[in-house]
Amino acid sequence: MKQREGKSVADGKKSKKMAPAPPPPPPTSRFLLSRKVTTPSQTKQEIAKYWKQKRKTEEDHFLDAIKAAARIRARNLSVKFSYQFITVLFYI
Repeated sequence: MKQREGKSVADGKKSKKMAPAPPPPPPTSRFLLSRKVTTPSQTKQEIAKYWKQKRKTEEDHFLDAIKAAARIRARNLSVKFSYQFITVLFYI
């Protein structure tokens, strides 16, 4: 008797193709399991706080300089342009 594709000769039912089982997860290393969680040192926290404050101060000074330059430019505008400048500022 000939065997047909998808059917078995013995029972006459279609055989199902099963997907292979997924591979097992990789083993965990002992290093990762034995590693202790440490908190950042007080010194590092103080240094980070200092630089954060320093960066904020620099940004404030930079913003103040931009505002001062804009005031000087606005003061030097002619009356016509200063009126347009003011109206644009109020509509924005």
